[in-house]
Amino acid sequence: MIKIAKRSESSRIKFEHADILSFKSEKKFDIITSCRCIINTPTDQGQIAIIRKMESLLNPSGHLILVERSKQGLNSLNN
Repeated sequence: MIKIAKRSESSRIKFEHADILSFKSEKKFDIITSCRCIINTPTDQGQIAIIRKMESLLNPSGHLILVERSKQGLNSLNN
C-alpha cells in the first residue's frame, strides 16, 4: 500500500511507514491516517499511547483519521 501511495508524493504530501511509538519528527502534520493500527494493539494502554502519540504529532487544527475494521464487526452490521 505504501509503495503505491509513494507514487503520489509531492512537496506537500508524504507517506511514512513507521512504528508510531518510536517515530520522531520536528514537524507537525495536518493529517495523520492509520489503518488497522489500533485494532492490532492488544492492550487498552497500548491503544491509548498510540492515539496520544499521533495526537502529539498533529498541528492544532490537524485531523487524525483512524481506519479500523474487522470481519466480525462487518458481519455484525449485516445481521
